[in-house]
Amino acid sequence: GQLAGGGGVVHNLIVEHTEVKSETEPDGVGGLEFLVGNLGGLGVGLERVLGDTLVLKMKGDYYRYISEYAVDDQHKSVSENSLQAYTKASEIANEELKTTHPIRLGLALNFSVFHYEVMNDPTTACQLA
Repeated sequence: GQLAGGGGVVHNLIVEHTEVKSETEPDGVGGLEFLVGNLGGLGVGLERVLGDTLVLKMKGDYYRYISEYAVDDQHKSVSENSLQAYTKASEIANEELKTTHPIRLGLALNFSVFHYEVMNDPTTACQLA
């Protein structure tokens, strides 16, 4: 499909947006929001489920990485963004993907790390893992 193609719609959107945003938003947040807004919902059936789950997982990962270095209000904000993305991705994955699907397994692992490292909640982390 076009998600994997180097010259497809997704590639063109990324290149266009990167050229415009690279100078105005060096922290990458604008680019992330652009990708989530434009890549989510592409495809049909399983391709759409996989795309939506993967994009939300990447969003959760991105904010989790930021939260490791953020403090005070920024830590709270990025942690909440990460939690929302992981939660939505988990809802989709748990409903649509087999328990052994690699994307679902990777999501569970990363969401577990989020609970352990960011939320200081080892009990939930162990339940997810």
